[in-house]
Amino acid sequence: SDPDFPSLARLTDAVRDNTSSPIPSETRPSGVSLTHLSTAFAAGFALGAVVGLLSADALFSSHRLRSRNRNDHLEEQVEIIRRDLDQLRSVGRPSPVAFEVYVDDDEGAGEDDDEFFDVTSGMSGEMSSEISARFSSTMSLFSVPPPPDQPLPCAVAEELDALAAAVRLASSSSAVDAANRAFNRCLEYKKQYKQYPGFLWRFARASHLMWMTSTLVGHTAGSSSNSAGDGNLADNHWIDAGLSIARSAVRQVEAANAVVEQEAVGDAARSYQWLAIFLGLSATSSSTPVSQRIQLGYEFLKNINTAIELDPNHAYCHILKGRWCFEVYNLSWLERQFASRLFAAPPTATLEEAMAEFLEAERLEPNRWAINSIFLAKCEYAGSHYAEAMRWLETAENLLRCEDCSNESDHDAESEDSEEERALTTSSIGDAVVERPALLAEIQALKPRYRAYLPS
Repeated sequence: SDPDFPSLARLTDAVRDNTSSPIPSETRPSGVSLTHLSTAFAAGFALGAVVGLLSADALFSSHRLRSRNRNDHLEEQVEIIRRDLDQLRSVGRPSPVAFEVYVDDDEGAGEDDDEFFDVTSGMSGEMSSEISARFSSTMSLFSVPPPPDQPLPCAVAEELDALAAAVRLASSSSAVDAANRAFNRCLEYKKQYKQYPGFLWRFARASHLMWMTSTLVGHTAGSSSNSAGDGNLADNHWIDAGLSIARSAVRQVEAANAVVEQEAVGDAARSYQWLAIFLGLSATSSSTPVSQRIQLGYEFLKNINTAIELDPNHAYCHILKGRWCFEVYNLSWLERQFASRLFAAPPTATLEEAMAEFLEAERLEPNRWAINSIFLAKCEYAGSHYAEAMRWLETAENLLRCEDCSNESDHDAESEDSEEERALTTSSIGDAVVERPALLAEIQALKPRYRAYLPS
């Protein structure tokens, strides 16, 4: 009856039909999008987790590798420091040979306690305490008695000089025995003349002869009875002994307060010279750390300058100073930097200074030292004067070869003379016989290099 009923009925039927019929797939996009998003999110999360794990593992591995490398580097540095400390402790450590120089038999202990020549000077506190404790039951440490007013008796000085000359003129087969005789004679005179500077520097010279013959003759013979380490240790023992004796000689000179007589001036100059020689040997030893090597170089220069000031006409002192200048001139950049960090004023020297010292030695004693001619050749070569370098090498070679020929020709005529008598004759060159093969070998090694720079 209601005129609007048909319209309402049709609307109701349309709604019913729309709600009861299924929704087409294209009208439900939201469900599919959520699924895809969930899958993508899960996959991304998993991928991120894997990448994160891999990155963390890589970072951890890198950190572990860096830590291992750092630990290895630290271990290397600790080992280097430990070796340096061991070397520092060993510097100046006396050997059984050195103790024979300073220590008397137990029978003489008590009245001759002072035979221990301040052997602990220059040692570390640990070593000094160890040695003092070891010998405290038989002797004590105190300074050498004041130097006497009179010089060493001429007869003693001449005897020791003749024995030393015999060593320098001895062949390789007899040099060791000659050095033993010179050194043992000094041991016999030790108690009586230990306070004389003239005796002490000759005692240091005898130690040097023992070192020279044991080093050069042993290396030339190529003996395999001892290892290289044992040989170096024995060589260092002689250096330690000579250094202690030379220091005692210088202390006696300085204790004299004033050097007036000409003979006393000569003894003072030789004392400083031999101390410089042993300081140089200690500095060039393979067991000496770089820092101590530089310090020894400073001390060497101080003592050789004093020796030259006391006796400016001694040619070999100029050779020693020239060698110091030449070595300092050839220091590497790294060594110079190291020295500048250790000392306010690092050592400096020029090639011209080295040349001046070598030329002065040649002026004082011309054609006397083959080693001086060799270093003059090295200086000329460093200055790019190749013709002059070759000339000095040939001079050195001629000196050595002519001396060898002269010795062979005179051997029969002198065969009836004693070794001491032959030692009193003057050799034409100053280089020891046992040193000459090494000098000739060095010349033969340098000549091809120098000749290559000569114009064709």
